[in-house]
Amino acid sequence: SVFCAGFFSALFFGFMRRVFSGREIFLLFSGIIIFLPAFSILLRRNDFFTADRYGYLALGAFAIFAGDLLNRTAEKKRIVLFSAAAYLVILALVSQFSAGKWKNGVLLMESELSKSPFDDNVSYYLGVAYQESGDLDRASEAYLRCLSLNPTHCRALMNLGVICQTKSLYSDAAGYFFAASKIPGSHRPYVLVNLGESYLRLGKTEEALSAFRNALKEKSDFDYAASRIYAVLKSEGREEESANFA
Repeated sequence: SVFCAGFFSALFFGFMRRVFSGREIFLLFSGIIIFLPAFSILLRRNDFFTADRYGYLALGAFAIFAGDLLNRTAEKKRIVLFSAAAYLVILALVSQFSAGKWKNGVLLMESELSKSPFDDNVSYYLGVAYQESGDLDRASEAYLRCLSLNPTHCRALMNLGVICQTKSLYSDAAGYFFAASKIPGSHRPYVLVNLGESYLRLGKTEEALSAFRNALKEKSDFDYAASRIYAVLKSEGREEESANFA
């Protein structure tokens, strides 16, 4: 991992100062392929990054194109281009790492579920792991199992509402947020705002305004709730009312 970090540091500073020949670009590309597994170790992943997974030809073509582009640009522009590329690579690696982390979380919580099948929080956190890994259907199943054990599990209700919103199932989302809004706690303003957003998607303007107003009552400095009331009233042509929330 240290050697890998050193290689890419040298690569960065090299790009800043010189123009590369076609042979050097090929060698740099080969070095990147060689160190893909080292990146896997650095990010503590169980499965290695391998060039064949992403395609040698695509990677090679990109490397040659990028090298030629860098050779044709001035030094300052080269720094900007390379910095932007490095930023995108970092984002991609973080995304890969996050996906691997939640994949491991699913395995861990499934193991816990087999040991404690009647623990509502185990089902809830299994749902969170599925949701973060992008498997919304299994996340919903886990949250529903949690609610069968504890019907007042507020976070499970809220997350089910979010999943339904993501799937454009606004009527179901409103039902889950409404149920969560009946449970006392500091979460209520945020639940009410989501309830209002679901009502808006269903065309229920007055119900949405009521939810936003209740959120503002719960949390008087909730600027987002005030801004939503203002926007809805403005869109309805109710200028005098909207002025109170500007």
